[in-house]
Amino acid sequence: MENVRFFLYRTATFWNSFKAIYKLPPEKVDAFVKSFEIFHYDWKDEEKLKKAFGDDYYQVFKKKLCDYYSVINLICSLGSVEKMYIPAIVDPQKSLAKNQELFERKMIKDLNIKSGSRVLDIGCGRGRVAAHVARVSGAHVTGINIDDEQLKHAKLFANKTKLNQLAQFQKADLNDIPFPFEDESFDAIYHIQVFSCSRDLGKLLKEIHRMLKPGGRVSSCDWATLDNYNPNDPEHVEIVEKIKPLLGAIGTPSKAEYLEAFRQAGFRIVLAEVPSVRKTDDLNIEKASKEFTMIHKLINFLVKLRIVPKHFKTLLEQLTPNVDTFIEVDRRGLATTNLHIVAEKV
Repeated sequence: MENVRFFLYRTATFWNSFKAIYKLPPEKVDAFVKSFEIFHYDWKDEEKLKKAFGDDYYQVFKKKLCDYYSVINLICSLGSVEKMYIPAIVDPQKSLAKNQELFERKMIKDLNIKSGSRVLDIGCGRGRVAAHVARVSGAHVTGINIDDEQLKHAKLFANKTKLNQLAQFQKADLNDIPFPFEDESFDAIYHIQVFSCSRDLGKLLKEIHRMLKPGGRVSSCDWATLDNYNPNDPEHVEIVEKIKPLLGAIGTPSKAEYLEAFRQAGFRIVLAEVPSVRKTDDLNIEKASKEFTMIHKLINFLVKLRIVPKHFKTLLEQLTPNVDTFIEVDRRGLATTNLHIVAEKV
């Protein structure tokens, strides 16, 4: 019965996303394509950013991030990555969606989230993870995001699933510090593949420390280079840079930089790992790649028959380059999208 419900849900999600993409105006398609340019930069090189976008470069980045995420959510929802992340391989026999659920349940346990806990989801997207955390744990989850469109979908989903009393959403920017919350407001805080958008990771983690209650925990699951990555090796630098647009990543902290930033902010590291049973996530990346390759072929066929507009092909082609490089980088242990750090406020 559960499989039937999931099939019906995925069918409805695919159809709704398909219709939304069909109706996208040309200016929104163009804005999405142009948004990819920001992923060729890094927060560390501020002079390069100012030269390209002016002294107020962050406002340009913020607009382009919204242009990116408002469409990429729709594309990802055609497949199994509606939650906007490829999960670690918790169970190799399970689907992508089921591995997402398994990771989120692990995260709930790692953060000691219980019924009545107050939890902050930073960069909540369309609120699917927040809704799942609220439903499984009974916690009160507040999701924040910079994009009005994603927040609208998050609120609609919470209402539809009758979780609106537990999962609530508001507009906020992770780079606009301080956050609009009092000291010691939350029992737990988490994010999934969001902190590469942070201009100042140390400052952000200190703000998270401020908002957490004593003994509260934060979970960070994100893009980072690993011990096998050599920043002085041109080949390593080149292939890691190639996949940033595919991931929507701007900053690329190393594992060591992440851990040091947590310690400097006053946290005790509870765990730091890639939580895959294989220690790499290449199989899940391959699953997603095969799925979107099939979708891409279907869309190309429909475009040729003039059943769907050409912009379908344009949008999907933004995601196809460098997928094999993504798999290679993960398989070689150069970088991961699933460096999972859990830290406690002491």
